[in-house]
Amino acid sequence: MGEKLYLIVYEFSKLLLSFMLINGLWIIVNVPILILLIQSAVTTELSSLLILLPLTSLLLPFIFFPGLQAVISSVRAVIREDAYGHPIDFFTFYKAGYKSSFLIGVGFSGIITAVGLTLYMNREGLILINTVLVVILFYTTILTFYSLYLDAHYKMPISWIVKKAIVYIIKSPFYTTAVFLAFILIQYIMVTVSLILYILFGLTLTIYFSYYLFLRRLEIKNKK
Repeated sequence: MGEKLYLIVYEFSKLLLSFMLINGLWIIVNVPILILLIQSAVTTELSSLLILLPLTSLLLPFIFFPGLQAVISSVRAVIREDAYGHPIDFFTFYKAGYKSSFLIGVGFSGIITAVGLTLYMNREGLILINTVLVVILFYTTILTFYSLYLDAHYKMPISWIVKKAIVYIIKSPFYTTAVFLAFILIQYIMVTVSLILYILFGLTLTIYFSYYLFLRRLEIKNKK
């Protein structure tokens, strides 16, 4: 009994350390974006925001999405291969998935920028138009979310990945939406409860659980 408990604690410790390492590497590669976001949060001048926000959006495909893809691929390795986070593995995934995650990021950044500008220009206009734009923004985010997950699982052309993500969402609209909303909710709760814990392993831990659910659902669908 004592030996079994020791093994459980040991494996859990290794897993937690892996999450902390992966999370730390993700933060390091995203330092430029984090600096821009902090500056955007503390600035009180509209002219500064009009420079900082577009610049942040521009950098997302180059920095944020490749880093996020490396996190997802690293977590997948932990789930599927019982591998534990290692800096070499993280940057191997970063390099291998850079092109596809960059293209996904370009599509996402382009759409949210266009929708954001339209919402800003129509802020005093028709509520129906704004509602439609918010719905587009929401499902674009979900599509991007699952495109990144699928890209980490399959080494296929980006057009195939996006089509597969669309089909996956259409076939399981409630499940995919629920998992995505749970992902966002857990992120929010962790940030508000303890920012330090979130910085240590928040993103990686949340991706671990959501990606596990994603893989289980994908395996069930593939068996049908």
